[in-house]
Amino acid sequence: MQPMTQPTRFVSEDRLKAVISHLLQAVDVPPEHARHAAYILTMADLRGISSHGVRLLPGNIKRILGGAINPRPRISEAARIGALAILDGDAGMGMIVGALAMEHAIGIAREHGVGWVMVRRSNHYGASGSFVMQAIEVGMAGISISNCGPMMTVEGTVSRTIGNNPMAIGAPGPEFPVVLDMATSVASLGRIWMTRRKGEPIPDEWVLQPADATRETVLRHFGGAKGSGLAIMLEVLTSVCSGAGVPRDMRLHSPRSQADHTVHTQVAIDVSRALPREQYADAMTGLIARLRAAERAPGVEEVRLPGERAWRETLKRRREGIPLEEDIVKSLEEIAAEIGTAVPWE
Repeated sequence: MQPMTQPTRFVSEDRLKAVISHLLQAVDVPPEHARHAAYILTMADLRGISSHGVRLLPGNIKRILGGAINPRPRISEAARIGALAILDGDAGMGMIVGALAMEHAIGIAREHGVGWVMVRRSNHYGASGSFVMQAIEVGMAGISISNCGPMMTVEGTVSRTIGNNPMAIGAPGPEFPVVLDMATSVASLGRIWMTRRKGEPIPDEWVLQPADATRETVLRHFGGAKGSGLAIMLEVLTSVCSGAGVPRDMRLHSPRSQADHTVHTQVAIDVSRALPREQYADAMTGLIARLRAAERAPGVEEVRLPGERAWRETLKRRREGIPLEEDIVKSLEEIAAEIGTAVPWE
């Protein structure tokens, strides 16, 4: 097992966005679409979720070159009833399709108070929390859900039955964005992958190791029947309700020549339509104060809210730069050379 490499570059938020945009435009992605992808990937790196940040870019570019991802998708509204819309992602890059879907949900929320947008025919979209941040940055609450190929058990099974369907729920807070960002497995594939890179063993509670060595590892769902039930219902809210593919129709390992057929649900809620912003801010401040004042368990120094650690990491990385490990730098430079350009580090 190779040990994890150390950061070899620290780049600013704006520089990383510029790098991503440049490389995507070099493979025929329109500038505005490249900007959306750059926001989503950079936001993940800012929040410390490096498994879902710029690390994903070379693989997406290879899939564009291989024909699995459409570099110029014509994303269209397939249906619209009031505040509910269904979009066709036209096999576009998931970060682009997901960002445009949340943007669409925000626009609907400005009209109706809430916007609920389901997207068919997309690809893996990265970190759910990045899309929730889009809503938070315009003062709205947000929900982001995606399905994915079968890789996880459900209660009572021992095989890859469903995706570890990720979700994020977030809202503006008085000090930092309050964001729950999670997968429905005990540990995400990204966390497992990062653990293996460190040369550390994978805990048994994370995966189900099949007795047959030729079979692939199966992720375990979290929380018993409750976690299993949540994964199933997230599947219903994405693939079933949108009329798109269910896990048996999806591929797990994102082949270069075929789209994932991933489905997303993006929700924006304009809280200012429900109550004055001052009242909302007072309520959030009071809730946080009560949580922080609760009696702590032995050894606990602070009560930390969802998204608080990610926000601290965001502030740190905005001050010091986003760390890029050697293998990430190398993979970006290699894919740049493959498409006939160079990484604009400066």
